[in-house]
Amino acid sequence: MANQYRIGQIILGRFVVAKSLGHGGVGESYKAMAGDRHVALKVLDARFVTGDRDPAAMLKTLRYNVPGDDPAVVPAEVVEDENRRIIVSAFIEGCDLRRILDARRQDGAPPSLLETLDLVDRVLDRLAALPPFAVHGALKPENIIVEGATPRSVPAEARAWFTDFNLHKLMSFSKYAQVQLARGAAYAYLAPEFIGTGGRPDRRADIYAVGALAYELAVGKPPTKRSAVDRAGGMDRARRGRRGDRQGARRGPPGPFRRIHRISSGAAGRLSRTATADRAAADLAVLH
Repeated sequence: MANQYRIGQIILGRFVVAKSLGHGGVGESYKAMAGDRHVALKVLDARFVTGDRDPAAMLKTLRYNVPGDDPAVVPAEVVEDENRRIIVSAFIEGCDLRRILDARRQDGAPPSLLETLDLVDRVLDRLAALPPFAVHGALKPENIIVEGATPRSVPAEARAWFTDFNLHKLMSFSKYAQVQLARGAAYAYLAPEFIGTGGRPDRRADIYAVGALAYELAVGKPPTKRSAVDRAGGMDRARRGRRGDRQGARRGPPGPFRRIHRISSGAAGRLSRTATADRAAADLAVLH
């Protein structure tokens, strides 16, 4: 897909495009200059978020139940440019977890167990910093930015930031689920609650996503419908009686990753009960 803006282009007389950050499921992102500061611009795909949406109403939706600006990247405004809707927010210098995971996969150098624990621990720590009412609901590696990181280097003690809070609420549930399904790995991070409630999840959906992240870090690929994490979460229960499912459930991840597998399965398995970021962090602590 061709970029809608070119490097150096001035948008609305205010934003100078500095760099394309790539395309996502619902639009494309840019790094831009606004005066003497960097900002992030997310240009929403008109196929999913139509140009007749009121920018002020969109901003209110995106900010709903999102406190402050740490660890959430809170949109500063939503602007309109030639029938496009653009979300403007602070720019975090770093790299998202999807790019880090993809680079490791390309290099044939998956994260070690200690690196896996460290990354998951950082995400859990930041998730626990959010008040209980703040629910992302569609958390995935693409919207977890590790500050100061590059695809092949993650600084010690680097902070994780969460982007795209409430973005899924700007479109219908069916459209958002369709977009994530088309992107493959992203769909694996949608919790059963997201599907079962029509896109109105609670904090348990974020715990499920962290469990899925732990699984992908540990075994090198996101959980699928036939994975142990998914069965633990209940999405595959209707298929358990089919031939081969029970045998597959016994296999699980190999070798040293079985412990982190238990954490990821446990996070997903508690979806039918009360689950909090603190509880998941406590489970992770026993592995340190």
